[in-house]
Amino acid sequence: MAISNSKKAKIKVDFESGRFKKVELSKKWRISRTTLNKLEKAGGWVFGKNERQLDEKIIKKATSRIIDKESAKLFDYTSRHLDELNNIRTISKLNAQAIARELRDSGNNISKTEAERIFSAQKVCKIMAETLSLIYRDERLAMGADDKGKTNEDVETRIKTRMEKLKNAY
Repeated sequence: MAISNSKKAKIKVDFESGRFKKVELSKKWRISRTTLNKLEKAGGWVFGKNERQLDEKIIKKATSRIIDKESAKLFDYTSRHLDELNNIRTISKLNAQAIARELRDSGNNISKTEAERIFSAQKVCKIMAETLSLIYRDERLAMGADDKGKTNEDVETRIKTRMEKLKNAY
């Protein structure tokens, strides 16, 4: 039975990819080993010729996905912390406005207790902001970034290094 050119092209791709053993290719494409050997000789096919290129394409695609995922994670952390800090800023601003209103209404004569209450409210805002900043710094350190918010290594370089180690391992 004659094999169509499109089927030959597909068999060649699998053959030169090196992903399958010759026996597996014969079974997959329902051809005999002899037919596969004839196709190889007639077409000048080289078994596993494109294996390295396919590995590089797979690694490049995986690296790209990992970079996108890491970047999205970093963006989410940053956005969340900015939102939290903005909420604290708003609370602090409202406290400051309340202080100004109370001072104005009391003619700049507020009691010591009232002054301590106002100071405590502002102190709580400051502590909350400092705590969030520490959490933010620790999360960035855990993600491979330093406490100044700059990555120790470019994310892409870091991931490529990991992928090279994996590639060399097998």
